Amino acid sequence: MVVMFGVLPALGYNYVNRTAIMVINPALIDQNKVNSMLAWIADNSDYAVTNRKVDIRFANDAYLQKRWVNSGGERGIKIAGLTQMLANGHIIIYLQLNYNWNNQIDLTYLVHELVHFQQYVYGTDYSETCKDFSEFEAYTMALSWFREQGFDDETFVNDRLKHITDLDTCSN
Repeated sequence: MVVMFGVLPALGYNYVNRTAIMVINPALIDQNKVNSMLAWIADNSDYAVTNRKVDIRFANDAYLQKRWVNSGGERGIKIAGLTQMLANGHIIIYLQLNYNWNNQIDLTYLVHELVHFQQYVYGTDYSETCKDFSEFEAYTMALSWFREQGFDDETFVNDRLKHITDLDTCSN
């Protein structure tokens, strides 16, 4: 199923710049990698492997920005991925349209979003103790996964470490 508010070149359509586009296409998802990441998260956290289906969709910047701002996010921030729980409890992970299943950084963004997925599944609520801990946990776990895979990108690691340091207000 493809849901669009515009058109997508990869699907043979014309693209209109700044049009919000979101694509639902299970064929675009590498389920083996998703399952492997969920197992890794379970092995390295208090979250168990869930049998709940991960709903992954792909979207362009305009769509991600709209979702981000509507959920209280700041305008103008580059969004690599976004996880949201709808009012009915359905959880959706949105990734960039140009997401690459063979790119180490893109894979790390997905691990980050899968940590948020698990936080939603297990009802993890840090709002009383530390509102930033959900992001701190996701950044920390994704960076650990990145390093454990043997990936090496000093610029990316330093960027992630900056986010982790900025969010490390809960450990005191």
